[in-house]
Amino acid sequence: MTSFEDDKCFLPIRDAILAINQKVNLIGMISEFGTPQKSKGTDYFCTLKIMDESYHIYDSAKTRKFYGLVVNMFATSIEDLPQINSVGDIICFSQVLMKTHDGITLASYSKKGSSFALFTGKSRSLISYQSSSNFRLSNFKKSLSRLRTWMLDFQLDSGLDESLDSLPLREIKEKETDLGSNKPLLLRGMKNNATFDSGLRESLLLGKMKNKTTFDSGLKEPLLLREISENQTSDLVCKILHVSELSKGVKMLYVWDGTDVPPLICQSVLSTEVENPFPLQFEELPLPREVLCTFPSVGTIMRVMAAKTKNEGGPLVPNSGTWVKILCILCKARFGLWYGECTSSTKLWILSNEDSSVTQRQRISEERLSSVSGRMPYSAFPGPSHITEINHENVPNCTLMDVLTYKEVTSKFKCVVRVVAMCPGQVEKFWSPEDSDRYMVRFTLEDPTARIHAYIYAEDGENFFDGFHSPEVLTNARNRLLGISETDDGATLRNPPWVQCCLKSYYVDKSNPWSTRNYRIFHTRLVL
Repeated sequence: MTSFEDDKCFLPIRDAILAINQKVNLIGMISEFGTPQKSKGTDYFCTLKIMDESYHIYDSAKTRKFYGLVVNMFATSIEDLPQINSVGDIICFSQVLMKTHDGITLASYSKKGSSFALFTGKSRSLISYQSSSNFRLSNFKKSLSRLRTWMLDFQLDSGLDESLDSLPLREIKEKETDLGSNKPLLLRGMKNNATFDSGLRESLLLGKMKNKTTFDSGLKEPLLLREISENQTSDLVCKILHVSELSKGVKMLYVWDGTDVPPLICQSVLSTEVENPFPLQFEELPLPREVLCTFPSVGTIMRVMAAKTKNEGGPLVPNSGTWVKILCILCKARFGLWYGECTSSTKLWILSNEDSSVTQRQRISEERLSSVSGRMPYSAFPGPSHITEINHENVPNCTLMDVLTYKEVTSKFKCVVRVVAMCPGQVEKFWSPEDSDRYMVRFTLEDPTARIHAYIYAEDGENFFDGFHSPEVLTNARNRLLGISETDDGATLRNPPWVQCCLKSYYVDKSNPWSTRNYRIFHTRLVL
């Protein structure tokens, strides 16, 4: 670790962006940083953004966001890259090369000639908590102190994406930029004391360069999970709730932002539901109950597949509990379940808990939980379908995650759900094989938080179907519940309506209640 004194060696970022093809020393607050990735070569790569009092462009007319200078860093190993504790920390760079790529100015960190040191942002310490072995700069106590003073009144806001964030993992090629030659401006702290046009700097800062060097180029607001579309790439801001390893090199991220994903059209052949049941979750095995109990009970927890490519590329996964901005993630669906797929262009940016995109999502969740209808699925508003009636209208709604994580094995709940599958699918087989006068049907229920199996049995079945009926009447009832428009084998696309139902949990084995916990539908009647 290194301690430091006074300084005169750091270039303000607003001046550094004019120093194209020059090596400069920089100090800035980290506004965003991405997880390290393997490059297409032998190096490791990460990207971060920095700001200082001279460069924190504020786009009040458009997005009310701040933007930082992008720094691309390459190193021989992950350990040689910055191990940043938090957004809002401070980093010092020595001898980084200023470049342009597709009209955007950035800094390039060389694994041979550049160096860095990291400092805690909210601190008075002059001791770096990490520095590269070749970091030799000293005498910059004033720059560090001045940056921390400015940060006291600065509200960090890094929720937006710049088009540079989606660059592929490769060395960024240098591009020449004509800097003009009017009245010179001397830039402090630059190698060779190069001079640049002050009018050009004005144009750069205003984003009016003819070569498209602008600060709002390619900016877009990250989507909420409720806004995603199937087979479309999106930028998301989510909290990583859990990470599991499915197989070697393949990890599953469980992400959440407090909103509900849109309901999907379902498709499966009902006649084969016994042999090929509609899955309850995307992964093969369900998560342990102790993990589920750490999840929020409202809002979708979407699965994200993060697999290494042939060259072991792809983003390294942050720890659970981290808020991230996921760039260029492909949103897909399988068996009526949403999931995200990381591609070679996907990047993960770690965000501060104070970032406005994070606080916005936390506020959405808090406001929703405080509402009487907060546990109602978004797409069920203003209310569920009236094709079912229940005996407990005044009981508050529960989500299926509430049901799964309830502290007691046996209890009763009222939920708003969709019936996405039935087993057996043929109405002629709705009866118990042991007693032809008893209903026995397994429903697959879903809401934005989970899927479960719930059974209709015996007298609860008689109440649900309002007695015993002909196959034609039961087929019509089945089709209404499943959202089937035609009377066929259920292989057509279907869009189940949201319905109310009452559930009760029970166990089969008294000696092992949690592992044998099941659910039944009761006090619910289908309006035929």
